[in-house]
Amino acid sequence: MRRPGRPFNFTETLTSKLGAVLFLSLFGALPVIIQAQEDLRNTVYGNKPAKTKKTNQTPKTTPTPKKRKPGTTAKTNLVPVIFTTQEARAEVWLNNRYFGMSDGAAQLRRSLAPGTYQVMVKKGGQILHQAQAINVTPEQTDFLLVREAPKPTKQTTPVVKVENPKPKTEQEIALEISRKVRETLENYADPAKTDTVTTADWELVLQAAQL
Repeated sequence: MRRPGRPFNFTETLTSKLGAVLFLSLFGALPVIIQAQEDLRNTVYGNKPAKTKKTNQTPKTTPTPKKRKPGTTAKTNLVPVIFTTQEARAEVWLNNRYFGMSDGAAQLRRSLAPGTYQVMVKKGGQILHQAQAINVTPEQTDFLLVREAPKPTKQTTPVVKVENPKPKTEQEIALEISRKVRETLENYADPAKTDTVTTADWELVLQAAQL
């Protein structure tokens, strides 16, 4: 702005405006010049620009332990068991599921977790051993799955009571002798039965006659 009372100087005004433009141009281009000098320095001396570290890192998550399915146990808790069947090559069923087949020695060796199970033995579609409950423990590992032989039944001989015959009375003896004497005489009188009369019969007749 021109001061009042001072004549207008075109040269001075032009010089001040050019200086202002030059000042603004220099300050506006200063960042560009600085960056160009930095790039030139890196190219000459082989310096690589420093990489900025990424600050957005995903947080580490703690893995959650896998849940064990119901009814399963850790392998470290298994105990070896031996099943002995009635016959070789028999199927062993555990809790209504096929568990394995016994070998030629009629044994099946497996590992089980301690607990209570329902075990049954089949072969050829027939049940060799009915289902029964077993309790597997580290102390109880051998199981005999055979059909129990029927227990022999005691045969009792009926006791027959022999009653001692009562002694015959004299009257009964006399009647019996009389009957035999009559029979002997009748047989002797019958030609067809004469030969059946023995000496003992005649002796009995003689004794009766002497009474």
